[in-house]
Amino acid sequence: GRTGRAVGCAREAAGALYAAPITSFEPLTSAIGFAAFELMGKNKNTEARIVLRAGLMILPEDPTLLAALGELAMREGDTTLGRDVLTRALARDAGLDERMKARALELLGS
Repeated sequence: GRTGRAVGCAREAAGALYAAPITSFEPLTSAIGFAAFELMGKNKNTEARIVLRAGLMILPEDPTLLAALGELAMREGDTTLGRDVLTRALARDAGLDERMKARALELLGS
């Protein structure tokens, strides 16, 4: 299905990016984050989760993608997953913009 195709594409992209001389992943994380939030805004949470999981296959510790996944999980009522990934995102806050950091703290009730 669509999930399998998305996972296959993410694995292929991860392989292509491995050891590539990339100076910043910000354009990639911005595009993935924007797509995910756009889908969430249309109440297409399954598709948003697929996009975020595919992005996290490429950049597994990216704080922006973790924060977006955490927000999605919290919206869906999965507070265990939401709190876990939001906490992971905040632990890597050097790459997390202030708006996303504030939102993660708000969702965690900090």
